[in-house]
Order: sequence, then structure tokens, then C-alpha cells
Amino acid sequence: MLIDVTLTINGLALGLEERNPVARAALAGAGALGLYGLKFAALLVGLCCRVLVPAPVRPLVPLALAVPSAIAAVVNSVLILSVVA
Repeated sequence: MLIDVTLTINGLALGLEERNPVARAALAGAGALGLYGLKFAALLVGLCCRVLVPAPVRPLVPLALAVPSAIAAVVNSVLILSVVA
């Protein structure tokens, strides 16, 4: 998640724009700290879900957080490389 936010911030500095409306609102309201706060909130939701879901599916909670962040990090990386290359 931290890699995703860091790459997003770097991409924004290169002139790319945030496409997620929730993240865009967090950026408008609090800048980079807003993005970090958004990711922190997602982690808190994940922790709550991990406590509330049945034991057999608990390992899926971190996976459900990690996979979208990993995809976003790859997309951000490709976009940044397309700008700087």
C-alpha cells in the first residue's frame, strides 16, 4: 500500500492525474497525507473484517487488500515509465 501511494505521489508530480474519485477527494482535502489517511482507513477496515469474518476465510482479508494495491502499483509504475521514457 505504501508503494502504491508513493508511486501515485510521484506520478502526480510528473503531471499524471488521479483517476479514483475518492482518492482525488482525499488529495484535494489533505494532499499526500490524505492518500496515506485513506490507505490507513483501508487497513483499519481490513483489521475489523479480519476479526469479524469466520476463521476459514480470514487469510483472504490481507489478500483482498494486497491484490488491488499491487495492481495499482504496477499500473502506476507503467504510467510513470511511459512519462519519463
